Amino acid sequence: IKAALDARTDPDFVIVARSDAPFDEACERLNAYAEAGADLVKTVPRNHEEFIQLPKRVKAPLHLGFTSGKGIHDNMDAWDIGKAGYKIVTFPMIPFNVIAFSGFQALKTLAAEATDENITGKFTLDEYFDFIGFDELQALEKKYLFK
Repeated sequence: IKAALDARTDPDFVIVARSDAPFDEACERLNAYAEAGADLVKTVPRNHEEFIQLPKRVKAPLHLGFTSGKGIHDNMDAWDIGKAGYKIVTFPMIPFNVIAFSGFQALKTLAAEATDENITGKFTLDEYFDFIGFDELQALEKKYLFK
């Protein structure tokens, strides 16, 4: 943590320290990380009781990576989690889950119909090129690859 603090050049860069130790040990470590200067700390509560106890036992800003359907914080939204004592909530699995689901649905349609005409929720080719910054990528390619 101290090395990360010494190396930090951007004051807006947030140093997050994580522990995957068993709950009691994780609480001790997270408090130590905060004392060492971490801006934010996190662990993964393994059940609802740990989820409730964590903000009471850790005296530092807490991050929670939201994972629905595990019985840990079901029927709660980000606002509820904030009220429970967490400083920041992220949804790390949502992009992967949505991409995988959408891709699977598209491939099922393609396999059944042998065309992509009825696949919804997709970019046109021009929209896709705009989204990925294709023109900028081509400019970088010309600048660095074809000299």
